[in-house]
Amino acid sequence: MVNYWLALLIVIIALYCDVTSFKIPNWICLGSLLCGYSYCLVQEGWLGLWWATGAVIVGFIPMWLIYLFKGIGAGDVKLFASMAALIGIRPIIELMMLSFLFGGVISILFIGYRTILKLKHRFRYQYSNYVLEVDSTPTLIALGIKKVHQFPFMLAVTPAMLVVFMLR
Repeated sequence: MVNYWLALLIVIIALYCDVTSFKIPNWICLGSLLCGYSYCLVQEGWLGLWWATGAVIVGFIPMWLIYLFKGIGAGDVKLFASMAALIGIRPIIELMMLSFLFGGVISILFIGYRTILKLKHRFRYQYSNYVLEVDSTPTLIALGIKKVHQFPFMLAVTPAMLVVFMLR
């Protein structure tokens, strides 16, 4: 259970970094990877290292494929791979699936919020034949949303990690 508390702490730190700088530093990923391998070595011995390596591969490959299509950032890929060593194969798959689910919900809410802002501006400039692009509002900036079509993926990963944590 210690590994899940540690994983939750790592995700919260990554959330802060992702929201404030749109980047997950390598030291978080490397620290998570080292903690995961150390935990597996202490719990299961050398066999634990093999299981951790398998989990890292399972955590890395799907996220890397999404990264190739510009769906997420490289830091997210590295964090999922390193978190896999810490929590294992099944929980990392659950974390991925829940993260995508939460990400979809956040995207829908984000699109709705942006649409409302655009409609407000459109009514203000009713003679305009196009929908104006709206800059980020202070509310969005506080959530780390500085770019028009992106949000920090850790906003989806954090609640997903909470669910995975509660399931254990």
